[in-house]
Amino acid sequence: GLAESFMKGGVLFFTSQITKDLIEEMGVQRTSSLSDMIGGFFGGVSQTVVMSPMTYVVTYKNAHPTNTDSTIGVLRKAGFKGMFSSAPAMAMRQGSNWALRFLFAKEVNNQYRKVKGAPLNTGEQIICGMVGGAMGCINQPAEVLRVVVQSRHAKGETNVTTRNSASMVYKNFGFAGFYTGVIPRMGLSAWQTLFMFTFAGMVRDSIRGPTSTTTKAGH
Repeated sequence: GLAESFMKGGVLFFTSQITKDLIEEMGVQRTSSLSDMIGGFFGGVSQTVVMSPMTYVVTYKNAHPTNTDSTIGVLRKAGFKGMFSSAPAMAMRQGSNWALRFLFAKEVNNQYRKVKGAPLNTGEQIICGMVGGAMGCINQPAEVLRVVVQSRHAKGETNVTTRNSASMVYKNFGFAGFYTGVIPRMGLSAWQTLFMFTFAGMVRDSIRGPTSTTTKAGH
């Protein structure tokens, strides 16, 4: 819901910025693609704390449509192990999600700017951000595994792991099974990257002023 969106967005932004601050002290240039990728990775991994329990509730409700338990009730029944059953797949998905989205969005911006030979206007930044976000969906296997793990656990299966879930997907659907649902997710990824990377960058640049923007454009 809305609360989850605010929490996971806040966690992503806060952790990614803290990470970029830390690695800048280690000599990684803050405006570089590497900095964006590392910041995105740790920001995404930190979202697991919020997203594993919340997505478990959704998966549980889908598996038990007649269940009337509240969100707290579902989580209480699941226990800590149940609500975080998908944590490895979720961390893999979210970490790679935002590492790839930030990396591709930054690189598409950089390459387009080189071709154009001038700073990008707002429309061009939006298009580049959305293209980069869509490209980030090469990690779709992590999303498929997250859904499978949570679904199996919600149905009461025991000994559910990310590894045996991957084996099950491959055995039943082959390699293509890991990219089930990738097209609609590309649209979602483009939209989320637009807000969390492109628009956030525009706001940051406007606050820092033209000097910072000029410096950024030079990398």
